[in-house]
Formats: sequence, C-alpha cells, structure tokens
Amino acid sequence: MAPVRRAILAAAMLAAAVLLPSAALRGSTAAQPPAPPGARFAFLLTGPAGPRILEVAAVAAPGRPADPAALAAAIRAAHPGAIPLPPRSASAAYVLDGVRWRDPLVPWYYAPAGAPPSLPPGEAFERIRRAAETWNGAGGTPVRFDYRGETADGPGCRGDPAAVSYTPDGRNVVGWDEIPGNYLGYTCWVRSASLVEGTPYFELLEFDIVLDPRYPYTGDLLQALALHEFGHALGLGHSDRCPGAAMCAGELATVFTEPQPDDLAGLLALYGRQPPPSLPRRALVPAIARD
Repeated sequence: MAPVRRAILAAAMLAAAVLLPSAALRGSTAAQPPAPPGARFAFLLTGPAGPRILEVAAVAAPGRPADPAALAAAIRAAHPGAIPLPPRSASAAYVLDGVRWRDPLVPWYYAPAGAPPSLPPGEAFERIRRAAETWNGAGGTPVRFDYRGETADGPGCRGDPAAVSYTPDGRNVVGWDEIPGNYLGYTCWVRSASLVEGTPYFELLEFDIVLDPRYPYTGDLLQALALHEFGHALGLGHSDRCPGAAMCAGELATVFTEPQPDDLAGLLALYGRQPPPSLPRRALVPAIARD
C-alpha cells in the first residue's frame, strides 16, 4: 500500500466532466428537482511523465442520459494499465479539490478552432471571457484570470482521451472538441507534489478546459458552463448542497452566471481575502510655533 500512496502523492491530473440539459433550466432554481445521482471514478496512471491521478465526475441530465462507461472506457483505452482507485466523495456547501495556484494571477488562452455554430464566434468568446472575469476578486479574494490572447493549439487535454492522451504544454487553454459519453465540458489539470507554502493545498501547475461544440448553446448557458469550469480551474469541486451554487454538477451547472455564496466561501477557503492596500506614510512635518 505504501508505494501506491507515494505514487498518488507524486503528481496528479484530474478531469471534472459535466453533462448539461437544455437551456430551459436557466434562472431561478426554486421549482427544480435536485440533480439525479451522478457517477465518479478515478484511475492511477503510470508512464514516462510519472504517476498521475485521473478523476472524472459526471452527472446525468433528464432527457439526455449520459453514458459514464463510454468516457471511462475511452480514458482506459488511452492509458493501458490504469489502476482503478476508490473515488473521493464529500457532502458540503462547498467542496475543495485540494489544489490552488501559488500565484492567484492565472493566465489563460483561447483556442477558437471548432467553435459551436449555434453562436457567432465573437459572442462565444465574449461569454467565455466574461465568465473568467466574473471570478476576478470574487468574495474579496486576490484571484485574477489574465487573458493572454488566442492560440492555434487546442487544449492539451482533448475531448476524447482515446484519441490524444493528456500532454502538459505549459499553457492554460480553453477550447473546443467533441467529448464522448454525451458530456458538454470538462476541466483537466496538473498539480505539483508540493504544497503551496503555508497552506494544505497542492500547487496547481496547468489547466485545460474542453467544451463540446455540438450543443445548441445560448449565450447565458455557455457563460454559466464556462463559469463552472473556470471554478474547477481555481480548485473548486462539485458542491453537493444543490441547487444554489455555480459549482453544482450536471444540469444545475447551467443556472448561474455569477458565483453564489457557497462558491465564494470555497474560494475564500482556498485563497483568503485580498489584503487591503497599504496606505502611504504621511510625511512627518515638524511643528511650527505660531504667535
């Protein structure tokens, strides 16, 4: 058991997948039933890059039944010898994935190739950019997503893991690709084996967000989906107290275009509050005697 535990701590890659329904679920969630039970599984991967953990969280949506086994089979086909691991589980207002950025100023790039035909290319990008910026300073934290421009290279974590294995390339990329198993999007990330100093969280090194272009997106739905995925890229997991959070899984990930109180509580747990700006020192002027 000890060698396996050491391998798990060496490095990790995690993917959080979301299956989403029609756009009809946007807006108030008061009358919405809770999301149906989901599937979660994990594998220990070995290879030239060293040991990593690949974890997938998926929730089926009414009317569009997912096939988690299809996504799991694709991952296992891409990584022969993958060892199944017991998936983690939690139930809380917010769930943390045990990772965060050392420097909360996080650069990212957009790969426009293959954007969905349901939205003008400019609007698709604008909605994704707006979702990223909505996290900036959220809850009084120092978090900032810094957009660096377009790239011709798609996400290193491609939609179909059976076609292209994950290869870290040093860039955080948001892009488009078809995803097996009837899922609309997921986030993959790589973390260090070291903790961020003064925290119990491992250091995030890179993320990629993959969105499936085949869905008939509306602007609000795409923005809500991107907000959810950028939350994963900051270290937030799927909340189990749903509805009521942008980090809820499945269909409820399309409800909010801004972080909700539970999301902000998780972000504060990871990054703390932005320290107030230091006030300039007042010059000391000698007192002048007056008549």
